[in-house]
Amino acid sequence: MDNSPSKPRKTERACKPCRDLKVRCLPCSEGGNICQKCQRSGACCIFEELKQRKKRKAPDDRTTVEALEEKLSDLAKQLEISNAQLQSIQGSSENQSPESQNLSSHTAPFASSFSGTQLADSCSFDQDDNVIEQLLRCGILTADTANAYLLKYRQMCEYSPFIVIPEGATIESLKQDQPFLLHAMLAVASRDSLDLQSTLERSLRERLLKTVMIEGEKSIDLLQAFLIYLTWEHFFHVPKKRLFNQLLQVAISMCVDMGLDSGPCEASARKARSQLDHHCLAGGKPDDIFFSKAARRVYIGCYYLSSASALVWRQPNNIHYTEYMMQCAQSLSKDPEYETDALILPLLRVLRLGGELHDLLLSTNLDYSSPSSSEQVLTYLRTFRANMDEALPNGLSDCLPINLANHFATFHACDMGLLSKSMVNKERQGDDSAASTSSQLDVLKASLDSAKCYVESFLSFPVSEYPKLAVPQWWGLIGSVYILYVLSIGTPQFPVWDVCVARDKIRLEIYLDLLCYRMQSITGSTTETSAGRDLFSLMAPIFANVKSSYERLKKLPQTTSSVDEAPVHGTAFEAKTPCNKRVKPGRCPADRKSVV
Repeated sequence: MDNSPSKPRKTERACKPCRDLKVRCLPCSEGGNICQKCQRSGACCIFEELKQRKKRKAPDDRTTVEALEEKLSDLAKQLEISNAQLQSIQGSSENQSPESQNLSSHTAPFASSFSGTQLADSCSFDQDDNVIEQLLRCGILTADTANAYLLKYRQMCEYSPFIVIPEGATIESLKQDQPFLLHAMLAVASRDSLDLQSTLERSLRERLLKTVMIEGEKSIDLLQAFLIYLTWEHFFHVPKKRLFNQLLQVAISMCVDMGLDSGPCEASARKARSQLDHHCLAGGKPDDIFFSKAARRVYIGCYYLSSASALVWRQPNNIHYTEYMMQCAQSLSKDPEYETDALILPLLRVLRLGGELHDLLLSTNLDYSSPSSSEQVLTYLRTFRANMDEALPNGLSDCLPINLANHFATFHACDMGLLSKSMVNKERQGDDSAASTSSQLDVLKASLDSAKCYVESFLSFPVSEYPKLAVPQWWGLIGSVYILYVLSIGTPQFPVWDVCVARDKIRLEIYLDLLCYRMQSITGSTTETSAGRDLFSLMAPIFANVKSSYERLKKLPQTTSSVDEAPVHGTAFEAKTPCNKRVKPGRCPADRKSVV
């Protein structure tokens, strides 16, 4: 006879606590309506009654077969309609003459009646596959259209020289060698087809983040794609849904991880975090002084974007300036691969000079109550202008991108902290002894002059060039309009400032009228409604609301207008659905860190 203890008998069904925990339910050895686990834990052991399962219909059931046949017939009809649409689209694009496909009059490769949803539904995209190949295969993007966008992007590089596509490169070669750069280039150059641009942007963003954040890949191609996306981010930027700073930090971390912030020799001596495969693949050696020219451009480009955003938004600049960076710019200037390489060194120098003077003129670093402050300010300004003249070569002094960068650096250097978040709509602290001094007013006049020059230079651009401008140039426009606006209505931070000085020198309402008209003509937006949700489409309503606020405030005494807290252009962003998030008075919803 076997005296070994018998194994616990399994119950016919588990109790509710065991079923919820997904554990084995064994009956208690003493018997009763309780299992071992519930006895130990003191839980209420409940055995629920079994529910009767619904009886499935037999496969040969007549009703089921008829329903499936009807569904199959509907799907076949939808497929026929979709194929007919694609064939008509491809046929119309093939019948176009070469003259009708030039860059200025190029139309979208699909019917304008296509909505964003129809475009996304007309072809399913697999993120693991080549998205560009899928677009070409579906007929949504044609080879002629892609080549036109490549030509357009080469023209856009005049305003941001950090990512250049070689003249000999084609769509086919880019698909093989630089697929991420190709995807980003098509996304930013396809502004004339908003549905196509939306599809390309969404797939690009998901593809970049998946490749870098999930798969952990790093390459110059990936970094270039990030930088292109960020450089023309105003096409994709949706107010209150900002991604720029997060994506910029990803790009900066890639720069550091790939060792681009130091030479190959120093980078190779770092820990395993440095990934120098990009240097080896480009034919470089560990003891080289510099990385490839493409790597140098993208490294300086990340710094330039980060520094420009830090100036306007007062965000921390997490990529620091080094002498090696200036050496990279000088090497590109001495041995340029492209004509635009000559722009990189002046852009970097102008940015650095403006930041240095800005720090010197802040009231925390300069005692404006001192009798010698006026002479000290004049010395700083003379030295700054001399250094700026030296930084700008004679052949580039009239170049529009360099000209805008010059004015941007100057009005930022002399803004006396007006662009800072802490200065917005704040009452003056202290008594009248803290009033503005004449030397501070001289600095504000210099900022006023430079902001005026920036807006007038911007208005001198042909309207057709606006879609090519990079985001730092649009930031400069926002900042310069803000400086003109504040100095024309007054600010409690500088109560002695006379708004008549600004109103006699500029006609802000005329500037805003011109900007509204130009943005309406290029985007299709009106002063009441915008053509899209992105910042580029919202510019016309923004400037229209700023003009309305200015016309209202300039009728008031300066003591009243300078402390007005009504929203400057809040109606430009009124949503159809209610939004519970409160927008602070006078704060720009498109740029939460500055005021326009």
